[in-house]
Amino acid sequence: MMFTVVPPTLGHIKAGKLNIIGVASKSRLAIFPEVPTISESGLPGFESSIWYGLVAPAGTPDAIVAQLQSTVAAVLREPKVAENFRQQGIDPVGDSPNSFAATISQDVKTYAALIKAANISAE
Repeated sequence: MMFTVVPPTLGHIKAGKLNIIGVASKSRLAIFPEVPTISESGLPGFESSIWYGLVAPAGTPDAIVAQLQSTVAAVLREPKVAENFRQQGIDPVGDSPNSFAATISQDVKTYAALIKAANISAE
């Protein structure tokens, strides 16, 4: 058993060498709609999603950040691009900088609490 992201395992899944028993995201994946979430499978509230994003150096002018976000979001809405991501088990979003910052902040809080509760320390 393992937890992993879809892209590197997709070939094995399609070849029948790996079976997916659940996905850790909030909702089912478009590429595997028949596979339940772990939350649906008996661990309510479980979620562990990976995200990819673009960041810019602190102090980047707002106009440049807005242009980058607008351009990237437009590309992610292109049907061929969006479908390519979905076929890899990735749901393209293209959120606002504020929304992405909130995601990062929430993940830092979540994982900091888990690290503290498990008494994990850097070695």
